Amino acid sequence: MDMYELPDPPLSTELQQRQLAIMSQLLKAIATMQHFDELLRWLAYMIVQRLDVQVAQLWTNQGEHPARPMMQLRALISQDASLPEQIVINDQVGAMVQRWAHERINYQPQLVENVFPHYQALLLRRYSLAYVTCCFNNSNLLPPQSIASPYIAPPTSLSVIALLFSRRGPQLHFVPIINGLVDQALTAAGNRGLLAPAGLGTHRQSGPQVPLQQPVTPPVPVMPSLSELIPQRKEDPSLMLSSNPFAKAPTIGDKQARRLYALIDGHTNVAQLARLAGMNVKEVSNTLQTLIRQNHVELYGPGGRPVEPSVLFDNY
Repeated sequence: MDMYELPDPPLSTELQQRQLAIMSQLLKAIATMQHFDELLRWLAYMIVQRLDVQVAQLWTNQGEHPARPMMQLRALISQDASLPEQIVINDQVGAMVQRWAHERINYQPQLVENVFPHYQALLLRRYSLAYVTCCFNNSNLLPPQSIASPYIAPPTSLSVIALLFSRRGPQLHFVPIINGLVDQALTAAGNRGLLAPAGLGTHRQSGPQVPLQQPVTPPVPVMPSLSELIPQRKEDPSLMLSSNPFAKAPTIGDKQARRLYALIDGHTNVAQLARLAGMNVKEVSNTLQTLIRQNHVELYGPGGRPVEPSVLFDNY
């Protein structure tokens, strides 16, 4: 047991009920999920909504560096849609996540001034984020690969860090609750095929591809429905988050547009975004038009082809 961990008292009946409710919903929700990032965003959303957490971040390892694990932010959900992302996504936060990933520990709820530099703690306090908690999970599954470098070895197993900011100090059994939820989510992801067991090889094919011997006439493209469209942030359409997650987020004046933009990860379609945001598809459509006009978002079909938004919006 490390210096930050304390014995955990028995779980309260209320927290047990909340944990079981989230796990029950997870088993239903994952049936329609197509990507691991979608699962992580769903889990972060449920932690914020059900466990009195103001901000939930989920990080995974993307490679094994000789000096430290390479962690990437995969999901960020805030209870306050007006919270500037740079308050909780910056160099100080990233450095602490790298440190905790290296130490592979659970970090019980702490006052932010005991963890972060003075200026960063003041910023967090200004937005009523007084406590920070770190929960570490490791599994025998492989993380999805999004980077390739000759200087970074591919990870041999998946590590997940849940970094949580809260207004009030959670009870001591809060950490095992989060660990249990992440473990359950990883098990469900493996069963669903969103993650591969370690030792089965990488996710990418290697070697030359066999060319087609005869030309194939491409099928006539079918216009996807609005619900199937996948919005992507224009600064990096290939990843859920920018390769530099500490970059300043764009300024979006409309509160509903900010909330929807925070949920866009490049993998979640309009119907799923509507469910996560508590909006109907028409409301998501109108909000996406605002984000597209402001040059923050573009649309793609399920196969990854760009879609001209006016064609569908004009006929919806």
